[in-house]
Amino acid sequence: GANLEIARQRAYALVAEVFFPGMQFRRDIGHRALPSGGQDRDRAEFR
Repeated sequence: GANLEIARQRAYALVAEVFFPGMQFRRDIGHRALPSGGQDRDRAEFR
């Protein structure tokens, strides 16, 4: 992406299209590099 935030948004949009039982992924990757101070609501997702 043009910057880290856009790349992150695209990555999570693609992750949302994948599902399998027991699937896990992290939402905190790269959060500290963002200018927002890296506040993340969910650090891990389990489906």
